[in-house]
Amino acid sequence: MGLAGCVLLALALRAPYAGVALGRDEGGLAFIARQWPGGHGSLYGAYWLDRPPLLVALFKLAGGAPGVRVLGALAAVALVLAVGALGREAGGERAGRVAALLAALLTSSVVLGAVFTPAELLAAVPSTVSVLLLVRGRHLLAAGLLAAAALLIKQSFVDAGVAGMVFLALRRPRGWPAYVAGAVIPLALVASLPGFADALVGFRLHALGTLEGSGIPLPQRLAHLAPGLVAAAVVVAFGLRRLRDRTLAWTLAAWFAGAAAGVLAGGSYWPHYLIELVPVTCVAAALLRPPARVLAAVTALSAAIAIAGGLAVHIHPPYRAERAAARYVRAHARPGDTQYVMYARANVLDAAGLPSPYPYAWSLMVRARPGAVAQLRRLLASPRRPTWIVGWQAPGRWGLDPGGRTAHLLTTRYRRAAIVAGHPIYRAR
Repeated sequence: MGLAGCVLLALALRAPYAGVALGRDEGGLAFIARQWPGGHGSLYGAYWLDRPPLLVALFKLAGGAPGVRVLGALAAVALVLAVGALGREAGGERAGRVAALLAALLTSSVVLGAVFTPAELLAAVPSTVSVLLLVRGRHLLAAGLLAAAALLIKQSFVDAGVAGMVFLALRRPRGWPAYVAGAVIPLALVASLPGFADALVGFRLHALGTLEGSGIPLPQRLAHLAPGLVAAAVVVAFGLRRLRDRTLAWTLAAWFAGAAAGVLAGGSYWPHYLIELVPVTCVAAALLRPPARVLAAVTALSAAIAIAGGLAVHIHPPYRAERAAARYVRAHARPGDTQYVMYARANVLDAAGLPSPYPYAWSLMVRARPGAVAQLRRLLASPRRPTWIVGWQAPGRWGLDPGGRTAHLLTTRYRRAAIVAGHPIYRAR
C-alpha cells in the first residue's frame, strides 16, 4: 500500500468514532483551555492542572469537540508520514511502506484509544519528527526543539531526548551545541513560569503515592499494559538486529528505552500510554520484512475491530450519563451560574459549559493536593459556592469526608434538584 493509501486507511479507521463525545481527559482539557487565559492562582489561571502548557494550547486551538477530533486525525496522519519516512531511512522503500501501514493501523486503533485525541498521540508527532531529523543528520537545532516540544505536550515523553543524546554521542559530537540549544531554550522559557515545576514534577511524584494507596496494587494496574510492553520489546529487539548501521540501531534502541520508561512512570497505566511505543515499534517491525499475507491479515483484523467498535458506539454511545447530567444543568442554568462535579467528571464540566469556582477538575487532584478538601469545604460554606453540584461520587468516596462535614454542607447549603442517570444534582439554596 502506498503512502496516500496508508493516510486514507488511518482516516477511515477513525471515521466511526468522529462523533463520539469527549472523554474525561479530553473534556477536562477542552474545559480548561476554553477558560485559559483568565483568572489567576496557577499556571492556567483559575484552574489547576498537572499537564504541560503546549497540550493545553493545542486544545485551545482545537476549540470544541469537532476540533478536538480533527486534531487527533491530523496527529495520526502526521505520524503515518513521519514513521513511513523513518522506516524508509532505516530499511529502504519497502520498509517505509510497511512502517507507514503499521502506523496507520496503530495510530487509529480503538484498542489503544488512539481513535480519540489522547496526549500521547499528539506528543508522538514531535518525538518522531525529532528522531527522523537526527537520522537524516541535519537540522539538529530543530531536532532538539521538537524533542522539547514532545515533553511540553506530555511530560513522560523523554524518548526523543534520550535518542538524541545517544545519536550525538556516537555520530555527531560536534552537534551537541545546536541540539542542546534547541531543547533548552523552550524548556527554560516554560520552566520559568510560576507553578510549572510543582504541577508537572512535584504533583506527579506525590500522586504516585496516592495511587499506590488506592487499594489497587501496582502490579495489578501494570498488568493491563504488560502484554503490549512485552510484545513491543520483542519486536524492537529482533527488528533492530537487522540494522547494519549500529549507530542507528543504538539510537532507535534508546528511543524505545525512553518510551518504555515514560510508559512505566505513568502510574495509572491506561491503554493509551502504549501509543508512546508505537512509532519505534512500527519501524522495527518493518525491518523484519513481514510477508504481504501477514500484513493483509493484520489490516483486515484492524478494519473488523474498527467496524465492530464503531457499531458498538453507535448502538451504545459512551458517556451517556455524563451528557445527560450536563444537559440538565445547561437547561436549568441562568446567566452567572457556576458548577462543580463532585469529586470529578471533567467532561461533564465541559459539556455543561458553566465556569467552576473550584480549581480542580480531576479526582486525583482532590485526593493528592494538600488542602484541596479543606478548600472545597470553605468554598461550599461561602457566598462563592457553585450554583450547581453534580454528585458524581459520594462525599465519603476515597475517605475524603471522614467527619461528614462535606456531606453536612451539601445538606444545609443545597437542595437536591434532580437525579439524572443515577447521580444527584444539587442547586444552591
